[in-house]
Amino acid sequence: SLLSISGCSFGLVVNNMLSVSGTNRIDAMLLENSNNFKVFNNSLNCSGTHELASVSRLNGTNNDISNHALNNVFRYSGGGGIININYPINNLRLNNNAYYTSRNIFGIANNVKYTNIQTWKANTLLDTNSIFVNPQFYSSINLHANEILLNNAGMPISSDFQNDIDGDLRNIQHPDIGADEFNPYSIDASLTGFTFDNMLCAGSNSVNVYLRNNGTTNLT
Repeated sequence: SLLSISGCSFGLVVNNMLSVSGTNRIDAMLLENSNNFKVFNNSLNCSGTHELASVSRLNGTNNDISNHALNNVFRYSGGGGIININYPINNLRLNNNAYYTSRNIFGIANNVKYTNIQTWKANTLLDTNSIFVNPQFYSSINLHANEILLNNAGMPISSDFQNDIDGDLRNIQHPDIGADEFNPYSIDASLTGFTFDNMLCAGSNSVNVYLRNNGTTNLT
């Protein structure tokens, strides 16, 4: 694990960008047999190919209580799930996080696999206000984001955390999700796909192009 915390009480993990890849069982963050940890406003990326790899793995017992993970970005593009929990989920608070994976496994809670965020929420009762969206990281190691849905989507934590990873001031009442507090571009669009009815032939053909507005200004 890139960040491994084991057998500790009372800690804070805030404003970090962590990215890890490899073929062995790896995690961007491992929190094990610990309690009263606060994991706030981090951006984590994992591209490990092992089937048990994960962005965040939480192991413990009934004695592990009051661990909170809020306003984090968890992005996974490997072989396992985004998050793997192995202790009573009623001892854990997860909310206002942003998750993304291209795989068909969203997360694992006590050996039960969930394929999407909807079934995860319904069965674990975690992440009520969390979202599933690609954070649009600049790269696999530069985890500054450019996804408008992360903007102002976090929950207020404390006035003690007024700055992001770059030292920029956060919106205290409506912070961004992740380590980076950013302003979306005014004009920004992306191509999400295109379709056509039949095989393209020589001459004129009809093609449907799908765009997404990633900015704050309506596009016409």
